Amino acid sequence: DVALVVVSRWRRGVPWWRGGVDHTSHRLVQMGLSHRRAVIALYVVTAVLGLLATAVAYVVTRQLAWVLALSLGAVALLLIYLLEHLWPGAQPGAWRVNLRVAVIGGGAELLPVLEACVTLGRHVSVLLTPAGKNALGWRDIDSERLQQLAVRLSEAPSAAQLLMQSARPLGSALRDQCEVLNSALRMRGRLLANQLAVGAAGPILTASADAMQALQETDLIVIAGDLHENVLATLSLPEVARELRRSKRPRVLVHANPPAALALLKAAGVADVVTHAVAPAQLDGLWYSVTDVADSAQVAQALHVIWVECTKVRGTPQPLAGWALG
Repeated sequence: DVALVVVSRWRRGVPWWRGGVDHTSHRLVQMGLSHRRAVIALYVVTAVLGLLATAVAYVVTRQLAWVLALSLGAVALLLIYLLEHLWPGAQPGAWRVNLRVAVIGGGAELLPVLEACVTLGRHVSVLLTPAGKNALGWRDIDSERLQQLAVRLSEAPSAAQLLMQSARPLGSALRDQCEVLNSALRMRGRLLANQLAVGAAGPILTASADAMQALQETDLIVIAGDLHENVLATLSLPEVARELRRSKRPRVLVHANPPAALALLKAAGVADVVTHAVAPAQLDGLWYSVTDVADSAQVAQALHVIWVECTKVRGTPQPLAGWALG
């Protein structure tokens, strides 16, 4: 496994000392085995090698031991070759699996995660909610951040960036800004703004029909970035929280500090919407580890592994908060 990872990362120009999801067990899952079958396969290989080692030590003659050792070395090299060249991660566009991804996020930390989602999916929906003035410290996505999101969703990011620099102000209402960007740019997804409705007690926030449809039809739901910007405002919508709780899709939190993020979600009453988490490798916990959550390639790999594992398991993914928060 060490030889495989070192050779593979050297070929791909990735530092060999970084954590990642390219070890043998990860590759077996990504190549189609369920998590259970991948573990069983590794157990079987380990048992066979243990028996052969015992035979070499106590039964086989020295000459036959050399033949056996050289044969096993050749088999190991063949397995390394096959695992490297058959592994989806070694192929161009490896993580593009045509998923529909729904993203709820905020802050600059959202940008690389959105890039990872665009790598994975054929259609990425970003759910946005105006927070307005509130005493909880929640913030709106501002126009600059909105444009950054649109650029990363665009099929031609460089051209979109130039257009953003020369464009006039988009307007004040979040929904209007999203509509302008959706119509002006050719994007691999949409910016979906929830809306203010007029109720008996005054204006109230409601989830838009487009946002609810995106959550219902998605293959993967990602929550990422600064929770105070957009995330908590979106999750506080009863329709959104209800749809997330009953969704059978993985709901993944990508965050530099998942325990703190889950505690914040718990305080808002929505910690149970998260089923998986991606976090830096130095944090102990039931997370999918990456070296840096700002590395879009690593995040894409981790999200791909989560999605593949969930498609192999029947039933609804269970909330992560019960384990993480006790």
